[in-house]
Amino acid sequence: MSSKSVYGLILMGLAVILLAGAYFGMSAWNREQVFGHPVDTSKEYSALQLDDTKIREIRYTYGDLQVTLEKGNDGEWRIQELPGEKADPLKINPFLFRLKNLESEHKIEGVSDLSEYGLDAPTHEVVVKTDEETCEIHIGDKNDMIGKYYYSVGVLNTVYTMEPFVCELFEQSAEDLVDRNGDE
Repeated sequence: MSSKSVYGLILMGLAVILLAGAYFGMSAWNREQVFGHPVDTSKEYSALQLDDTKIREIRYTYGDLQVTLEKGNDGEWRIQELPGEKADPLKINPFLFRLKNLESEHKIEGVSDLSEYGLDAPTHEVVVKTDEETCEIHIGDKNDMIGKYYYSVGVLNTVYTMEPFVCELFEQSAEDLVDRNGDE
């Protein structure tokens, strides 16, 4: 192999290393610009942990929509807005799964201006009642740069991010949750 070929390969290798460094550096800089501080995306932050067997009520509002799901003594979930209707267990399980360990890649502490995240007037409000406690989840604006929604749990000066599919759980109408395969 000629010295020109070796020199060319070395230059190409250095160019690839420089471009990769620039890419990862810009990614980190972009996350810092979005969140106002360096973000470690290798972590998962736990925003809420509940024993899903102890959840007794899930109430959420989204615009004019309000749905209240109540777990009866028989273990069946009922929809308060539709008296006599049972909720489909297959449609309730995603709520329980997400609420028992609500996690986030991003955690922003010490937030003083909730309007930056749309949490001064949340688009969604979720109240979860267990045997021992009541938890409130407030969902705000979607950050289009990262494709996630901002939310807070209870304490409003800590903000997390949520995947859109989790947010969409709390956009289902009471009719969407009815058990159509119940006792016939």
